[in-house]
Amino acid sequence: KRMLIGLGAAAAVALIIIVPFSLRQQPGWLIEQYAGTLASYPYATLNTANFYYLLGGNWKAIGNEAPLAVNLLLAGFAAAYGIFQTLQNRNAQRKLPWIEGAITGGFVIFLLVSAIIHGSWGLAGTAAMAFAFLIVLSLYIRKGDITFLPYAGALLFILLYVFGVKMHERYIFPAIFLLALAWCQSRDRRMLTLLLVLSATVFLNEGIVLDNSIRLGSAQGHLNQDTVVLANLLSFVNILAAFYAVHVGMALSRGAETEPKPHFIFREKETDNRLHWKRWDTAILCGIVAGYSLICFTTLGSTKAPQKAWTSTDYEESVTIDLGAKQESFCMLYFARVSRYDFSVAVSEDGENWEEDNWAEMAQGQCWKWKYVTNSVVGAGGTRTYANDRHWFTGRFVRITAHQVNLNLCEVIFRNAKGEQLPVTLCGRNGGDPDSPIYADPSLIIDEQDTMEGLPVYFPVKSLSSDGEENPLVAQPSWWNSTYFDEIYHARTAYEFLVGSTPYETSHPPLGKVLMSWGVLLFGMTPFGWRFAGAVAGVIMLAVIYFIAKQMTKSTWLAAFSCGLLSLDCMHLTQTQIATIDSFPVLFILLAFFFRSEERRVGK
Repeated sequence: KRMLIGLGAAAAVALIIIVPFSLRQQPGWLIEQYAGTLASYPYATLNTANFYYLLGGNWKAIGNEAPLAVNLLLAGFAAAYGIFQTLQNRNAQRKLPWIEGAITGGFVIFLLVSAIIHGSWGLAGTAAMAFAFLIVLSLYIRKGDITFLPYAGALLFILLYVFGVKMHERYIFPAIFLLALAWCQSRDRRMLTLLLVLSATVFLNEGIVLDNSIRLGSAQGHLNQDTVVLANLLSFVNILAAFYAVHVGMALSRGAETEPKPHFIFREKETDNRLHWKRWDTAILCGIVAGYSLICFTTLGSTKAPQKAWTSTDYEESVTIDLGAKQESFCMLYFARVSRYDFSVAVSEDGENWEEDNWAEMAQGQCWKWKYVTNSVVGAGGTRTYANDRHWFTGRFVRITAHQVNLNLCEVIFRNAKGEQLPVTLCGRNGGDPDSPIYADPSLIIDEQDTMEGLPVYFPVKSLSSDGEENPLVAQPSWWNSTYFDEIYHARTAYEFLVGSTPYETSHPPLGKVLMSWGVLLFGMTPFGWRFAGAVAGVIMLAVIYFIAKQMTKSTWLAAFSCGLLSLDCMHLTQTQIATIDSFPVLFILLAFFFRSEERRVGK
């Protein structure tokens, strides 16, 4: 009865959340969203050291035929669980002791039929994922205790991670969090063992992928052949951990006592619920947070970026710029907001006779970043491909032509071969619709010439002039002054929330991007501004980790050690300095863990 009440309450909360977003949607829109998401990454496993990797399924399409061993082994695992669970039910004299065995038999038959008909990876994996839900649900119902819920959730994620298809290596993270929560609640060292083992395997798994990505490039950032032995070993350990997790779940479901906590960590009596906060705790925490904050915010990004933009209002609208004198060799940089169409650049010595237009790339993904006008070629299919080498112009006058409406160009900068910035003036405009609501002064593209800031001195960078000579003092397009990675989606959407336009990125909940928009409101649409909120979240995480460790251990030095480790984690620093929403869920998860643990500590 209590479970039905809980399910009803959960459904009511879900309905309250969903209804406001459903007012202008078509029927079934949420199902379509989930179906579209589930259709992504259609592979048996994606760099995850699990059951399918061990059998050759890494990056294999789920529609491909699976090896015979996949279905047979899964059928064997299911049969073993059904037999052991049925025997356990009979020994414990439980009601309907045969029910799990009967349902398991159905899965076994299904997997054997899949083997006979040469079923796909997806068919076997889907059956395995459904069976994982059956295992967890049956154990939870048999246990009938809400305190079993954290471990049941961890067990579900472990089984899906090891035996489910389309798994990334990071999908084990929720299981690690739930194991930590279950361990905090019960102090069962079996849960601590699983927590440590899975933390170690995912650390190595992630490390291999990251190392390959750094050394070989993102295209090779996978579990490659050079690490196949280690990856196979990790897969085998993860499979054993999954079996052990099921064993622990079965023991807990029949009411077996939890194993005692390890005394080498918990020295306080279990009845002692004081936090034991000392002055040293305050001093150490403030010191770690201050040191980390200094590094985080001084390396976050430029506080400068063009804020105003000229928008084209007519087809073939052009703007002409005068460099003051003929320049033998110069290049052009530009910074733009969201624009969907490329534009072109032509030069002239007299302002009358123009050379052939050179095209500049301006797709949606090029927003809020400094770019050079580069060389390009048109392929056989008419598709234009842009090279990485910048285009060098010769002339005095520069004509920028927007061939479509709504080119949002913020600023253009011209440099000679020595990297020196050239003074410019606006000398002409051709076309444009003065009646358009987006009509703007074209001089806006040359009014913020000092907004391209180079990397600080502690980030040395080399720049090449037209003759190949190094010039390290010239500011270059980089992560410091431009968007990179998924910032082109999330930072852009944060700005759209701020100005009240239709948000572009809607595949994730809006809260993280709303928080980012507050940073933009404070510091402008600059790299520092759009990254500020995530960096603050990263700083707060340090304090939360310290408090959690203090709650769990009552030890100042263990809390300081935990907080110090996180502050030295380069992944933590890097991830929270990128304007994506990932930092915020992690912070909220840690806070949820903290408050749940605090509620248990104080007994209220």
